[in-house]
Amino acid sequence: MTVQGSPAAVEGSFYCLSLVCEDSARDLHEDERRPLDELFPHFVGHMGHQTPMIRRLALTCVVHVLPFQPNVLDQHMQNLLQALSNLTKDPESETRQLVCKALCRLLEIRFDQLLPMMPQVIEFMLTAMQDDDDTVAMEACEFWAVYCEEGSDALDLLKQYLPRLI
Repeated sequence: MTVQGSPAAVEGSFYCLSLVCEDSARDLHEDERRPLDELFPHFVGHMGHQTPMIRRLALTCVVHVLPFQPNVLDQHMQNLLQALSNLTKDPESETRQLVCKALCRLLEIRFDQLLPMMPQVIEFMLTAMQDDDDTVAMEACEFWAVYCEEGSDALDLLKQYLPRLI
């Protein structure tokens, strides 16, 4: 699958995919044909698209499928983390909110893989809590509830950030 064509066609395609992922992520994951193996790399790749709406829709697709831990996730984890990192300063607040949500979901399912970059993630969340858009700030606050459930490794790292967090 290659998503090409006019920006409107790509946007329309990703809008449809985001709806499918929202309603049927479990089905996409459980289907024996493994459609997420093909779709997931395209979602991640389009998170860097020049059009804000396409970036946001691709990220929305990722957020919807992450809880099902598609097999292809581990293959593309570094690309996903890089794409998320690139979006932390996105001018669109809705995109930054989705970055917070994606990082929360990754934290729940792949804490071990986020651990090496956790200082950068924490710094982003501390900054996002101060965002001018309240929805971004609220989503960043959700991160801490998830983070504190990760056990002693998480709590040991958190100690150095507590003064700033409080």
